[in-house]
Amino acid sequence: MVNSKKILLLSMLIIFFVIALYGAISDYINDSKNIKNIELVQKKLVELTYIDEVITQLQKERGLSSIYYYNKSTKYAHALVAQKKKTDLSIEVASMHIDTAELNTKRQEAIKIINTTNVPNLKAFIIYTNLIKTLLNQSEILILKTKNSDIKNSLYYYNHLNIMQETAGQLRGLISGILATKTISKQEYNEIIILKRNFKNHYTSVKGNIKLPLLFEQESIKVINSTVDNITNFSAIDNKLIKNIEMEPLKWFNIASCSVDTIRKSAIKELKHINAIVTNSMNNAISIAMRHFIIWTIGSIIIIVVLIISWLLFKRLTKEQKLLKNYKDVIDNNPNSIVSKTDKFGVITYVNDTFCNVSKYTKEELIGQPHNIVRHEDSAKEVFAELWKTIRSGKTWNGIVKNRCKNGDPYWVDAFIAPIYDDTGELVEYIALRHNITEMILQNEETERTQRELIYRMGESVESRSKETGNHIRRVAHYSKLLAGFAGLTHEEAEIIFIASTMHDIGKIAIPDAVLLKPTKLNADEYKIMQTHTDVGYKLLSGSNLPILKMASTIAHEHHEHYNGKGYPLGISGDDIAMPSKIVALVDVFDALTSSRIYKKAWKLEKITQYLQEKAGHQFDPVLVELFLNNINTFMEIKKEYEDKNPIQIEWE
Repeated sequence: MVNSKKILLLSMLIIFFVIALYGAISDYINDSKNIKNIELVQKKLVELTYIDEVITQLQKERGLSSIYYYNKSTKYAHALVAQKKKTDLSIEVASMHIDTAELNTKRQEAIKIINTTNVPNLKAFIIYTNLIKTLLNQSEILILKTKNSDIKNSLYYYNHLNIMQETAGQLRGLISGILATKTISKQEYNEIIILKRNFKNHYTSVKGNIKLPLLFEQESIKVINSTVDNITNFSAIDNKLIKNIEMEPLKWFNIASCSVDTIRKSAIKELKHINAIVTNSMNNAISIAMRHFIIWTIGSIIIIVVLIISWLLFKRLTKEQKLLKNYKDVIDNNPNSIVSKTDKFGVITYVNDTFCNVSKYTKEELIGQPHNIVRHEDSAKEVFAELWKTIRSGKTWNGIVKNRCKNGDPYWVDAFIAPIYDDTGELVEYIALRHNITEMILQNEETERTQRELIYRMGESVESRSKETGNHIRRVAHYSKLLAGFAGLTHEEAEIIFIASTMHDIGKIAIPDAVLLKPTKLNADEYKIMQTHTDVGYKLLSGSNLPILKMASTIAHEHHEHYNGKGYPLGISGDDIAMPSKIVALVDVFDALTSSRIYKKAWKLEKITQYLQEKAGHQFDPVLVELFLNNINTFMEIKKEYEDKNPIQIEWE
């Protein structure tokens, strides 16, 4: 088995290297061809740069020669000589990159014609033009040799710009000669018409692809168009005299040169753009070749490493699976661990022995049943709704749950529940690990019952000192719990207020008997003393972290505050008064009004209802008053159940 795996691994490596080698060689051949073609284009672009300068100088020399042929004044002679020097210089520089022998021969032939008066000027013009066209053909040849589509397209537009420049240059030269003689031949007329049409065609070809300067918006171009139009408006008759054109030839030449130079600038810009494309293409070609080599090399290394790691992981996984089984056995056999598994629908698929021992069910009775078979009826549905929402979202859940044994006895567990996914990320099951905390819960409940008993006895002792009966605090406790439920407080909060309300008058322990037990109305000084019981009660109960004492201190402090802010001791109002304090304030007054004392009789229900309605929004929270009066019959039932004539009896809910 091991040998077959090694052979398979070796075969995979050999196949991979063969594929990698073939790919690398193929890429190398293709990239080499591409690089050689780009190198050729780079060389030709260098030549085009110098050829472009020679063409520009020849075009100017051709135009000035046309003027000088007809008018050999000193001004024109100087201009032509200066231009010839520029042309000589450009040819000398270009000769280091291209063969200029034939170029010089043809140019000297044209110069000779210019200096000979009996040879038609148009012949010299044609020699210059053919010479320039020969040079322009270099860019067309390069287009055919180029394989890169981006370079080819840019060369195509560059060639159009060169032809546009040459066309404009020919117009400049022809019209310069015409203006020098003030005559136009039929051949010259037809040539101008053709050049105008060709210029327009080439301009149309490039203007949508290259951002040219606004050639026809410039003032100089307007002058050119006007001059050309005036010349071509005459009939094409040989040697027709043109009388209405007064422009001096050299001025025309300089103005027309603006158009030619503008086109040339666009051509130079496009040539720079082509050079940038070529440089970038060369860099890309080289980097691609290197990248291919690096990719295949790194890929080979990665595959080898992956295969080795996979082999090692396989061995490690086998070892870890054995360890996981050992861990599982430890957890399952731990008498303190209650373990179960369910499918994704909550149906039990596994329980350990501890689960059965605690729940009193057998494995056969549990497996295949929904997990709520052990749910206690006292457990809040909201807890289980939150539990399922959490684990179905892929998160773990931890909390205390009250369950029920087969015989009905309750037991509590601290549960940790987690979803389990397979290697594809699909939910497979849920696993729960629990610890039995029943003994701790029962001890806490016993402690809490003891605390409640002590708190109640404290409140009762204060009420008995002030000649109140034990049933007074019992009624206030039941009223408070009931109204808290109507007001939307949670069950836990209602239970706490049930106990905390019994100590609302705990501060009266510090009030002197002369004031506390006075049967008649208190005077102003006595009333101030009586008011101090709220602060005393707060100080006695505050500072504890127990929820019951924290709420009791707040109630003791605020149960004489009024909703409109005219109560004591703080003078707070509205929602600044804690809800438990507002509840106790209302039910305490209600119980006082419904109870007979040595100094007063109990009020009738109609009078109490009217009184509470009048005090709503002033002394009491109007919402609580409305809730109280809407359920007055329920409160009266509590009143009837805990009448003062009944013997004192402590009952808790």
